[in-house]
Order: sequence, then C-alpha cells, then structure tokens
Amino acid sequence: MQYLSNIKNIHIVYFLHVLSLVFLVIIKKKKNKIKPKYYDNYIKLNQLFIIYYIFNTNSISKKIVSLIYLYRLSNLISILPNISRYNYGILTTPFFNRTIAAIGELLLIKNIDSKLLSIGSVAEILSYIAMFTKNTFYTLCENGLWTIKAIMFLIINSKIKMKYKIFVYIYIFYELTEDLPMYYKQWKTKFYNKPNNISDGIKSSFKQMKQIKMGSNWNECLQWSILNFTFVPLLFTLF
Repeated sequence: MQYLSNIKNIHIVYFLHVLSLVFLVIIKKKKNKIKPKYYDNYIKLNQLFIIYYIFNTNSISKKIVSLIYLYRLSNLISILPNISRYNYGILTTPFFNRTIAAIGELLLIKNIDSKLLSIGSVAEILSYIAMFTKNTFYTLCENGLWTIKAIMFLIINSKIKMKYKIFVYIYIFYELTEDLPMYYKQWKTKFYNKPNNISDGIKSSFKQMKQIKMGSNWNECLQWSILNFTFVPLLFTLF
C-alpha cells in the first residue's frame, strides 16, 4: 500500500495518464483504421488508472464515486445511440445505467461542492428526459447546466489553487468547443430521427441495448467516457 501511495509514483501515473490521451486524438483522426484489440487494451489501461487512483483516495465517499465510474467504463454503454459493449440483461439497459450514472454524478457534486446539488438534480432530470425521448435538445440543456455548474464552482471557490482551476478550465473549454456544439448539431439535424413520446421511451428504457464490439462505432462515446470516467478519480487524489 505504501508503494501505491508513494507521491513520486503517482506523478508518474499522472504523466502516463495524460500521455494516454493521445490515443483519443488518434482515433478521432484515423477513425476506421484502428483494430478493435487496441480499443480493448486502451480500456484496460484506463481501468488500471482508476484502480490506482482509488488506492490513493482517502475518503470512502470519493472511493464509492470512483468505483461507480470504474463500473461505467468497464460496462461501457451509450444511451444515445443505444449501444452497449456487453449483453448483461438488466445491467445493460438504459434505465439501469442512467440511474447508476445519476447516483455517481450527484455524489460527485456532493463531494466537490454541495451548494450545486440543486442544479445537478435538474441536470439529471433532463438526462432522463433525453433518454426517454431520444431528443438531444435535453442532452444539450443537461450539459449546458454542467458547464454553468463548473463556472459557478470557479466563482464560489475563487480562492482554490490554480492547479485545481486548470482542470475546471479544461472541462469548460471541452464543453464549449466539443460537447455542446456536437449535441446542438445532433438536435438541429434530428440525428436520432423523430423523438419518442415519453411513455414509449420509458418502456424501451428497460430493454437490452444493441450489443456492439469495441471499434470505430465507439469513437464518439469513448472520447467523453475516458475523459469523464478516469479524470474524476484522478481529481479525487488532488482535492
């Protein structure tokens, strides 16, 4: 355990983790040219990063959040476009995974700044509506709220150290330049066809998603998944 917690070792892991993000840039540019085995190995590498960070986090609450994010990376799914890496019955239904995500995200907010919980709760409701309707307008609104929360965090906690602020700045930049424009485009072009009515969406949310092996179909999902699921546990080793 002392070896895992050695500060020199953790800085090496930070460096390797950041270096591993190069793969996300490569898959964005190469798209269909990368073999599926490299995707699988990349996920395994990031699972090891999360496990390492869990050992270097003292708070039980933060460990629980990190374990949830480890589960989400291991049992990778994408509610839009309704695909899953595995077929595990109820464990790979949209409703179950959205609920696991909501628990993890609200616990994350509670650990960082509980004053933002009310906004977080609204964002989670929007995410459920997006799942039921398959209308990315609600996903756009949800991620817009997450961006507003990040800005409010910087305002409320203006005296925190710059090394913490940098992570928040990077998140805001990513949302404004990548995530939000993507969801806006999907909404305007009706990327997922005509939205469902909520009653039909609720029924389909309890059905198994389409199983697709790792490969280029996961490119878009993998980018936000890796950034989200691995950097939250990393941040917990700093805060």
